[in-house]
Amino acid sequence: MESLNCEHASSEQVVKAIHSCGGLLIGSPTLGGHAPTPIVSALGTVLAEGDRSRPVGVFGSFGWSGEAIDLLASKLRDGCFRLAFDPIRIQFSPDPGRLEQLEEQGASLSVARDQPLAGELEVGEAFALNLLALGRETQHLRSFQRPLPLSPGLLDGLDLQESPAGQPLLSDALAWLEARVSKKVACGDHWLLVAEVLAGGVLDADGITAVPQRRSGQPA
Repeated sequence: MESLNCEHASSEQVVKAIHSCGGLLIGSPTLGGHAPTPIVSALGTVLAEGDRSRPVGVFGSFGWSGEAIDLLASKLRDGCFRLAFDPIRIQFSPDPGRLEQLEEQGASLSVARDQPLAGELEVGEAFALNLLALGRETQHLRSFQRPLPLSPGLLDGLDLQESPAGQPLLSDALAWLEARVSKKVACGDHWLLVAEVLAGGVLDADGITAVPQRRSGQPA
């Protein structure tokens, strides 16, 4: 990981970092309702030189409303970059609890209540999360998005690998996470699961994550 201070880094250093990185984080304070000039300049370089297939993230501190963070996020989205997570917003400075939260390795996901799997994923249960690759996701989405009874033959015919704890992994997935449920919260017709990540890996370093789209207000 490489860190650059945009106030002191040369434009050549910024361009070199953009071209060589696998992902990019850009952060900024909000001063007088604006991002500092060096951050705006670096953002322009990212928009001009950045690879749209690589994930980006935004973070920043603020005292009142955090316009600089919103500027970075909106410009990157408008420039067709993929934000890997919601912008991290810190008012003034992070307290110890917030720092611990940012340092923890975890994941959250929602599971429809009508999915039989929802009844199996209780607190303490381990599971594997397969991240599908763009262009190889269609068949898996068709197979697993509808409610399916849990049966011994559910995964028959799939090319599988095993995680360190023996969870099934799709061989043509982009990446995978193995996690344990730490909290389960009812949210309307879904369960929100908060999980501690135990292990993970990348199966296709050159692929792009498939992102299902919503149509007519319904989940894809």
